[in-house]
Amino acid sequence: MDEKAVILIREWINQLDTNVPSTSIQPGIYQVTNVGSGKVMDVYNSSIEPLADIVQSDLSAATSQQFMFESTDISFFTIKAESGNYLDVEGDGQSSGTNVLQYPYHGNANQQWAIEYLGNDEYAIKSKSNGLYLGVENNSVQNGASIKTYLNDGSDFMKWRFASLGSIAVSGVALSAGELILNVGESADLVALISPTNASNTAVTWSTTDENIATVDANGHVIAVSEGTATITVITDDGGFAATREVNVQNAIVHVSGVSLSHATATLSEGETTNLSVTIAPSNAEDDSVVWSSSDESVATVDNNGHVIAVSEGTASITVTTNDGGFSATATIIVDNSRVHVSGVSISLATATLYEGETITLNATISPVNANNTQVVWSTSDQSIATVDTDGNVTAVSEGTVSITVTTIDGSFTDTTLVTVEKLENADLTSIIYPNPTQGQLNIELTAYQSNEVRVMLFNSLRQKLAERVFNEEHGEFEVIDVASLSNGVYYITFESGGNREAKAFIVNK
Repeated sequence: MDEKAVILIREWINQLDTNVPSTSIQPGIYQVTNVGSGKVMDVYNSSIEPLADIVQSDLSAATSQQFMFESTDISFFTIKAESGNYLDVEGDGQSSGTNVLQYPYHGNANQQWAIEYLGNDEYAIKSKSNGLYLGVENNSVQNGASIKTYLNDGSDFMKWRFASLGSIAVSGVALSAGELILNVGESADLVALISPTNASNTAVTWSTTDENIATVDANGHVIAVSEGTATITVITDDGGFAATREVNVQNAIVHVSGVSLSHATATLSEGETTNLSVTIAPSNAEDDSVVWSSSDESVATVDNNGHVIAVSEGTASITVTTNDGGFSATATIIVDNSRVHVSGVSISLATATLYEGETITLNATISPVNANNTQVVWSTSDQSIATVDTDGNVTAVSEGTVSITVTTIDGSFTDTTLVTVEKLENADLTSIIYPNPTQGQLNIELTAYQSNEVRVMLFNSLRQKLAERVFNEEHGEFEVIDVASLSNGVYYITFESGGNREAKAFIVNK
């Protein structure tokens, strides 16, 4: 076809009578009239409330008789009343005679309708949800008769005519006022408020000034990306009206999730003091400030640092409360003048020498022996040299000197043992061991320890103690140690008697 023919066809099309009814409904505002009753679709009592029934009424100027048909895809429409609610199949009903009412938008099949052309400028309105058609209840011609979904019997009461009221132009758009504050990773949904609410074209476009700070999708869903400020803009397709909202993205604040105290209870005499230490969870909470209080300051007081003073006999609760979140923990303070307090503590050994891997138990003696609170805490000045557990068991780790300290809970009295840790391979040995290497039996000479008890220990090359044997004062000059169970390798044997210690390496080679 040549260019002149195309031009002639276009001119002919433009001259066609535009009043000839179309066989398809376009998005827009309509009055919808039932062919059988001659009455128009309406919202009961012109209600703007959700769940109001859809009925038929005489034609009037009421805006409740104006419905906006909005296209959801190529086949279906939503039908919005002037109230802003949408025609909806009640309760997802699937049976003929199911009621139709207005309901806020949710977009599922209950609110989607197909408009089918029947000829003679008449249409059927079919529910996507149940496949039934809009019709007038009982084929009634009365005002207020309900409009429901039915099996299509082909009667005029199942047919509708559309009178276009034209499109309603957008006059503006708004977003809720104020600044939007989000932590990194959080999200929020912005809603574009189109004016008027029954505008024909409510499509909008969203944008952000900085996607590195905050992104926004086609539905106004904002995601905070990194610290900073970005502006979210919405623009209407109809009229190009715009509204903005500033988004302030900040690094997430770490809030307090709990609090605990170092002591659940404490017993004091009048005038005595104790310190309660507080632990905030998590440890990196931004606001770790707390408030201290006493349930009875005539019994015990507490200052801003958790320092408790016993005032008079009785019981008081000391409570710490976090400013962030209001979490609290409580310690019970008992003031009792009859209790016997600790006056001192001592350890069984002032000094001790251990080889790497060896252990020793230190015993703490509380004075006086009838003290009420005999609890103690053990500590080491250097865990890389020697460790100590809650029972005073010391384990030598590596060469060096370390202080092992015991502290009483009552009165905080202390005593210390100085522990020296030596390497096994550096120790001198006067005792004779043979054969070395050995195939399973080790002879040891104990002449230097006559009439003295001797403790003999075996260690592997990792300084782990394998065996221990004690020979009493009646031991012989020579004794035998069975090492047949040991695999080939280097081992150490140590001797201890009367505060003297010595060691030597030996080899098992079977």
